Parts: sequence; C-alpha cells; structure tokens
Amino acid sequence: ESIDVAKNSALASIAARISVSVASEISKSSTLKRSDGSASFSEEVKNNVKAKAEKIAFTDVKIPEKFRANNGRWHVLVEVDRKKLFRTYLGKIKDIDTKIKAEWKEYSKASPFGKLMLSAKIDKLQNEALALFPIISAINSQYSAESLKNKFVSQSNDMRAQKGKLRVRVVSDSTSRPLAKLISSALSGIDIKLSKKMFNVTISVKTTARKKKYKTSNAKLAEMTFALRTAVIQAKDGANNILANRVVKTKAGSRLGYNDALSQVKQYEKLINK
Repeated sequence: ESIDVAKNSALASIAARISVSVASEISKSSTLKRSDGSASFSEEVKNNVKAKAEKIAFTDVKIPEKFRANNGRWHVLVEVDRKKLFRTYLGKIKDIDTKIKAEWKEYSKASPFGKLMLSAKIDKLQNEALALFPIISAINSQYSAESLKNKFVSQSNDMRAQKGKLRVRVVSDSTSRPLAKLISSALSGIDIKLSKKMFNVTISVKTTARKKKYKTSNAKLAEMTFALRTAVIQAKDGANNILANRVVKTKAGSRLGYNDALSQVKQYEKLINK
C-alpha cells in the first residue's frame, strides 16, 4: 500500500466524521419551504449533502507523521487546515449566491411566465447552496447561514405566489398531442393551473416530421421506421406577445411503423425532466 493510498484513507476517515456532523446539522436545521411547496431538506437534497460531504475537496494536506508497518502497509497522520477548508466552502456559497442575485435581477423584470422559467434555475441554485450549508457548519460551528436561508424563504414565497397567478392553456396540432399531454402534466405537477377558458398564457405545440428508414446490415435497425420530428413550442400572453419560443428536434424509431414512432415520448420526457 502506497503513502497516497494511506493518505486518501485518512482523508476519507475525516470526511466520514464530517458526514456525521452534517447529518446532525440537517436534523436540527430549520425547515425552508421552496417555491414548489416542498421542504428544503427533501430526500434529494439530503442525498446531495451526503454525497458532497463524502467527497470533500481537501486542499494543502500535510503529513506530519508516517511509518511503515512490518506487513509493508503505510500509516500516516494527516493534517488539514480547517480555516482554509472553511474559506473554500464559503467561497463556493458566495459564488452560488452571486449567480442567484443575477438570476433574481432578471426574475424581477420578467413576465409571469418568464418568472416561472427562471424560478426553476433559482430553485436549482438554492438547492446547491442548501447542500453546502450543513457541511460548512460542520467545518465551522460559528458559521450561520440564517440570513441566506431567510432570503431564500422570501424568494421562494414570491416564486410560489407568481405561480398562483398563472392560468395556462395548452393547444397543439394532432401530431403534437403526446408532447402537449406531457407538457400539461409537467405544469400540473408544479401546481400551475390549466384552463381552456380563463387563461393568461397560451402554450402552443406544433410538430413537423418526416419518415426515415436506414439501409443497414443490422437486422433489428433495418426493420425499424423512424420519425424525424421538429416540434415548435411557443408561449404567448393574453395580448399575443411571444414569451418563449423553443425548437425541439428528436428522432424516434419503432418496429410497429411510422405512426407508432411519431407518438413515442421517451425523448420528450427526458427533455422535460431536465
């Protein structure tokens, strides 16, 4: 076993101790409600915290003592500068907060639908910061993230209130119905109200497609029919102003024929889940 292996093992042991402290920080942390109504430390965030704690970026590691046992195995004493480690993670949090401030500046000027689109980015950034709070508190117990948490609460409350103002109608051509259903379902999943009569945003979906067969020695591929699809997703407000416009190109195949390939939604699901 090399000295590097022994060093990494020792650092993993330190990370494990910090992980225990992190678990304690999570359990005693005040609950923050996100813009989607969920608690700040969801299972997803908890898992993210644990993963980050287990892979702490130690820098300037010193080895003040080392010895090699009779069996050839190295044992080392590692020294980590807690202050430098704290500054590293404080810098990570400040970088994230800078990004949130920039997104919030755009959010403040955006239309209700624009706020919805930006809120997803802001939620993601807040999640990144939330995952670091317990770690930095475990490194330095004097550190308090309350001011940032309070800001996140205020922002999340505003984003949730803006969602409540939206009334969305989703329309599509016949080719786009599977995608339109997915969009409607995704909007309902984040508590956006859908309405065919009382609405202030219309999302229209139009798809053009062409049939494609491939000449190949691969028997399975040769028997498949592909649909090369181009979907245009457009959001407009009540005054018919374009709020968002996106072109999505996908390719789907099926052994059951062109119509079945055209109705495939797996690639759309992946895009929506992003």
